[in-house]
Amino acid sequence: MNSSRTCQRCGVRSQREEMFTSLCLDVFQDATVEQLLQDYQQAVPVDYACRCGSNKSIMASTFHTLPQNLILQLKRFKTATIEKRHDAVHLSPDLQVPTHLSDRFYRLVSIISHSGTTPDSGHYRSFGLHPDQRGGQRWLCYDDNIVSATRGPDVFRGVQETAYVLFYQKQKPR
Repeated sequence: MNSSRTCQRCGVRSQREEMFTSLCLDVFQDATVEQLLQDYQQAVPVDYACRCGSNKSIMASTFHTLPQNLILQLKRFKTATIEKRHDAVHLSPDLQVPTHLSDRFYRLVSIISHSGTTPDSGHYRSFGLHPDQRGGQRWLCYDDNIVSATRGPDVFRGVQETAYVLFYQKQKPR
């Protein structure tokens, strides 16, 4: 990621490149993962003491490169109140990361979901994309010691309000 901070008074800009293995995304009702990533990259006002005396700056993040495996944590808990957010996030098997880079295509390969109202209680389940003997792929649900086959569309609809961590693998450009 490239992070830049720009003073609103004098325009002085500082940049730094940061390596990342995962991103934590704010959730909002009826958003797609692409929209959450766009929101993550939006410029936001920050307090920063510039040499010109101003405390008003703008901070923005953009993708410099993209990893082979992209891990996205959805911020399901409000930190001030430890309240669970059940906002529906629309999932689909393919993700096109909003960036100028050409290698921005990903496939959703695993999901961790959390059912419950607090971080200290509830139940976690995992869903994973698994190749079958015919060369196709199917989704499996891992629920404690029970593993069962399921369909991708059923998974995507079923975890819209409980998806917590999403795992993507980079695909070749189309």
